[in-house]
Amino acid sequence: MEDRYTPRLSIELSQEDYDILQRGIPWGMKKPFFTAIVKDIIRIMKTDRGREFIIAVIARDLKLEDFSTVGGKDETGKPKKELLGTFLSRETGINRGNKEEEKDSDI
Repeated sequence: MEDRYTPRLSIELSQEDYDILQRGIPWGMKKPFFTAIVKDIIRIMKTDRGREFIIAVIARDLKLEDFSTVGGKDETGKPKKELLGTFLSRETGINRGNKEEEKDSDI
């Protein structure tokens, strides 16, 4: 019988962070939620700016809300923040927002 190894990612959390995640992420949603995050990270790491992305996240220069569209829409109907728009616009050359304006609104 062949052993089937399933790679896993394990990180240490504070009890408070663990409790918040337990209460905040509905039952059955942790795996798809964190899988989606990991897939996005891998996709970004495959770009020329992957290393810079990782460093920016670790340094907290780039936070989840910086590439979220949860903030609703502005007066023109465009998302206030676009998925990695300001970070990756330098790579693609597509202007997707003004990082200076977003820095002022960081939480």
